[in-house]
Amino acid sequence: MYFFILFLTFLSLFGCHKKDVADTNYPWNDCSQQMGDHACNFTLQDQDGQNVSLYDFYGQPIVLDFSTGWCGFCGIAAEEVQSVQDKYASHDLVYITVMIEDHRGWKPDPEFCQEWATAFGIYSAPVLAGGDSMLDPEAENGWSVAAYPSFYFIDSDMIIQGNVLGFNPWKIDEVINTLF
Repeated sequence: MYFFILFLTFLSLFGCHKKDVADTNYPWNDCSQQMGDHACNFTLQDQDGQNVSLYDFYGQPIVLDFSTGWCGFCGIAAEEVQSVQDKYASHDLVYITVMIEDHRGWKPDPEFCQEWATAFGIYSAPVLAGGDSMLDPEAENGWSVAAYPSFYFIDSDMIIQGNVLGFNPWKIDEVINTLF
């Protein structure tokens, strides 16, 4: 029974496919992780141990970066997080890093996220402790992440506008500019 309740909790927090959100204060009735749809909400702990929800940033364009602590290119991308957030501050862009695994391949915790943020000079962008339960290759019940890092770009209406697999700063910049 414990595992069943735990499973249901994970589904409610992390996964949805055309999930009904009609009981919320948002102007859409469903969500998914598919391009062109409203992104589904999730709530994770940040590097300070605070709960942060994706929908906390409704009204702002979002870069959603799925990374791991053992991925070299994720570290290279992390070196750019603060400068990207600062570059687009006038557009109210928020850059959210979701750590899927720590450097050992384990589920990250807020302490690891704080170490990541400190190591890469991230001081005003959230670094969240996620996990592989957020992922689904088909994007039916989670985010489709085929490579690390993977980026999703969400406009201020919470609509997923694009994604980039792997770190390509020029492509990332190009897609960010479509959000405004």
